[in-house]
Amino acid sequence: LSNNIGEIVTIFVARWFAWPVPLLPIQLLWVNLLTDSLPAIALGLYKGEADILRHRLKETAVLSRSDGWRILWEGLMIGFLALTAFGLGQRSGNLTVGRTMAFSVLAISQLVHAFNMRKEETVLQKGMLENRWLDLAFLVGVGLQAMVVVCKPLQHIFGVTTLTTAQWGMVFGLSFLPLLVVEGEKRALSFRK
Repeated sequence: LSNNIGEIVTIFVARWFAWPVPLLPIQLLWVNLLTDSLPAIALGLYKGEADILRHRLKETAVLSRSDGWRILWEGLMIGFLALTAFGLGQRSGNLTVGRTMAFSVLAISQLVHAFNMRKEETVLQKGMLENRWLDLAFLVGVGLQAMVVVCKPLQHIFGVTTLTTAQWGMVFGLSFLPLLVVEGEKRALSFRK
């Protein structure tokens, strides 16, 4: 849900301020295909907690109010990171560079965000390599996204262009922010418990 909110925010804010369209329809379809398939399957294959049967069943709604606020906050963060990439890319004077950076940040940040969804514990407590299927889904997803951006025939189809090393650095820097922010939140909440 937070990933989809991020996509909506990216388009809505750009239209609200009458900016150029930051993402083309085919790019949005690609992001959904890439981020809603392999990571979702990998999360479904995640090994359950050993003491799961000892936990008392709570009679609560599927999503609590705090879950709703967290989903909204994380979606807003992903959307604004994509818009930031769009703005940074447009500084080059090329709309296509801005779109390519926004497209890549949106896709990669959503792949990164899957690591936040694993458990309530931080990555530091469990380790990033705990779910090899999620790790593989992440690597395949990033590889496919990079292929779309660097392969000339795919560039034409997706309306993207080649990025410089500095631009890729900005893309990856922005894309990993959701992991750092959410992991920081988890860490802060663990101290309060």
